[in-house]
Amino acid sequence: MNAYAWAFLVVAILFFLLFCVAMLGLIIAVVFAIRYGRMVLAWEENINESLDILDRAYANMWDVLQKPLFHDSPEVRSVLAEIHNCRESVLWISNALTMPARPKYINEQGSEINVIE
Repeated sequence: MNAYAWAFLVVAILFFLLFCVAMLGLIIAVVFAIRYGRMVLAWEENINESLDILDRAYANMWDVLQKPLFHDSPEVRSVLAEIHNCRESVLWISNALTMPARPKYINEQGSEINVIE
């Protein structure tokens, strides 16, 4: 064998090794992509179930708030106010989970504001 044949053989072996390493990297990437995809799907299913629970809680709280009060005591009014606050919190949580992330900016007063693009 002459020098060109040996050089061609060495280059062919190097390309074959490079191809094997690339295929091994591709297989590893596919395994992690499948594992990550399953994790994301499970997370999405859990969020959807949580949102269904929050929707039912919101509807129940709305029904309670629509009923007239027969007592004018401060305790009953404070409980009603807490239920109203909880209802608003449920609505805020469900909106936060379903809305895409929006950039936050700080206005002149120093508070954060969300900007819809």
